Amino acid sequence: MRGMSTTLEGITLGELRQRIAEGLDLKAVLGETPVLVFRPEGDGSTLLFQTPLHGDEEEREYELAGDTSVFDRQAARKVVYAHASAIVVPLTPSNRNLYDDQVLVGRGRSNDVRLTAREVSKSHCAFSNMGGEGWTLTDLNSSNGTAVNGVPLEPDRPYRLRPSDEIEIAELAAVFLDAGGLNALAGMLE
Repeated sequence: MRGMSTTLEGITLGELRQRIAEGLDLKAVLGETPVLVFRPEGDGSTLLFQTPLHGDEEEREYELAGDTSVFDRQAARKVVYAHASAIVVPLTPSNRNLYDDQVLVGRGRSNDVRLTAREVSKSHCAFSNMGGEGWTLTDLNSSNGTAVNGVPLEPDRPYRLRPSDEIEIAELAAVFLDAGGLNALAGMLE
């Protein structure tokens, strides 16, 4: 792996697949850090990938946050699109962020994940690491809203995320994945 960068920020799914073929171990690079995979601009199809459910995950109740898993996961598994030009962004705090357990997303330069689309608010939403309890997403009272699996989020209320949840940040669509789901998604490219 000499000469191979282990950073994933801004890499396309196609480039990532090539690096995996060259020996990149996603689990070693990402650990427990999830990623957002953004659908390419102008592509009207849905970017959806379902990671396998483990044990009773589908039945588990989440008490710490709202639950947005309102769609039929079995039906959703029938449609899978993997786009080589989709952008993969890890959810890691930058040196601009004072919080180790939070990743800020928005148009402003101070965000960890900066999205330049006009529809995105300067401080749009925040992903929070709940330690062993998983991740939550909170809309920061944005102008054009945030949704998970098509469900609009109430501002300033954290919602529990699951691997393969579809997220809309204003008009930008992404899917929330763990290392295993990202590896499987990259493997779907032809």
